[in-house]
Amino acid sequence: MVHLMTNIAEYAIIIDDNKFLMVQWGQQYDNTWHFPGGRLDENDREIEGLRREVKEEIGVEIIDIKPVFSKFVTKAECQYAKKDYQMYTLFYTARIKPGQEIKLDEVEHHNYKWFTRKDLENIEFYMDFYKEMLEEIF
Repeated sequence: MVHLMTNIAEYAIIIDDNKFLMVQWGQQYDNTWHFPGGRLDENDREIEGLRREVKEEIGVEIIDIKPVFSKFVTKAECQYAKKDYQMYTLFYTARIKPGQEIKLDEVEHHNYKWFTRKDLENIEFYMDFYKEMLEEIF
């Protein structure tokens, strides 16, 4: 499988009791907050690719996966992007399968946190449209 070759990325907005989970990238992306997920591999199907990415990044299986938002993203929409890119992004709501604990991949991320809608004004999002997207979801 070839990783990072596709221009399609999928992210899980993991929800639990009106809270949503975000992961924090390191200094390479100015410690901004993002959703677990990533680019599909060359032969991935959408839901399987999302499950694989979430498992790699936070060590859990997700269930109740539902598509909620899509957007074509360019570097212009991301103040923290280090290189020029264009990507089609898909966002899904999901829940963590019961009985699992988050085990963060500390190579990519150095923190995770559960947020509520009240926190939206104070989160340093990786992409600015995340706030509006979350407001629509909640």
